[in-house]
Parts: sequence; C-alpha cells; structure tokens
Amino acid sequence: MQKTNDEKLSQCPPELLKIFFPRYYGEAIDVECKKYGFDPLFIHSIIRQESVYDYKIVSRAGAVGLLQLMPATAADVAKKMRIRFAPDSLFNPFYNLKVGIYHVIELMDRFNNSRELTLCAYNAGSTAARDWAQKNKDLEYDQFIEEIGYSETRNYVKKCMRNYLAYRALWQDADDGKN
Repeated sequence: MQKTNDEKLSQCPPELLKIFFPRYYGEAIDVECKKYGFDPLFIHSIIRQESVYDYKIVSRAGAVGLLQLMPATAADVAKKMRIRFAPDSLFNPFYNLKVGIYHVIELMDRFNNSRELTLCAYNAGSTAARDWAQKNKDLEYDQFIEEIGYSETRNYVKKCMRNYLAYRALWQDADDGKN
C-alpha cells in the first residue's frame, strides 16, 4: 500500500518539516498580529497557500504579493486603515502584510471568528461565504467543508486548515504559548 503525502510528512522529523512550513517574515507578521491579538500562525497558513512566500507573485486574476491581495480590495482596506495606497505597494512585503493581515482580521470579525468562513470569504468573497454559512449552518464541521459550493474554495479551505494545523504543531512552542 502506497503512503499518502500527509503520511510521508508525518514521519519526517520536526526540523525537516519546518522547511516545508517556514515562518518567513515572522517578525513582521508577529508585530502586525500582536496589534490585534491575532494568531500569526493562521496568517502563515494563508501565505503558504497563496504565494509560498513569494512577494513578487501575481496571479492570473491579478492578485499580488504574499497574501495575494486584489488591488481593489487592498485599496479599500488601505482607505479604512487611513494609509496611502498605490498598486505597486502590494509588491512591498511589509505593506502587503500590513494590509492583508488587517483584511483577514476584518473577515474574522465579520464571520464570528470562524477560520473556515474567513477562508471562504478570502478566496470566494464575503457574499458566497455568507450564503454557505446560512445554507449549511446545521451541518457538522466535515460535512460543512464538503458542502462549500465551489470546489476551488473547498480545496483552498482544506489546504489552509491543514497548513494551520501543521504550523500549530510545529511552531506553537516556539512562541511560548502566545498563540
């Protein structure tokens, strides 16, 4: 019987796994998250899925940088934060983190601290996430995830949550329980 990738990874020593689940820009992420009392490991799980820490990346849809922000979304968030915005600024990893983390926290607030709905909204938009939340509100966790209406978003949520669990398992102690 052939082992799955997850089974193979689970047999690796933690020091090796940390290479697959790094904390690049860790200090900057920690500083931004600390402002809001937010878990930086959740941000790392999104970045790993969105850009694999490549601050220069641009998606086919036009999303930019570490947190793959759409320029229009970033402009709206920057306005709320009362900071300047220029599309090129999204290539600056520290600006991208500042705006992106604020955006993730806004979504978490909007969706009552549900990581899964926040990820749905981050990937497919708040309207779709709200619709799935209402339609599937009585379902158990696993069934809820399976009923996310877009396969891309369903897979995105699964991957980000897998990333988050890995980050927590590997890095939680490094933060002395701050998360």
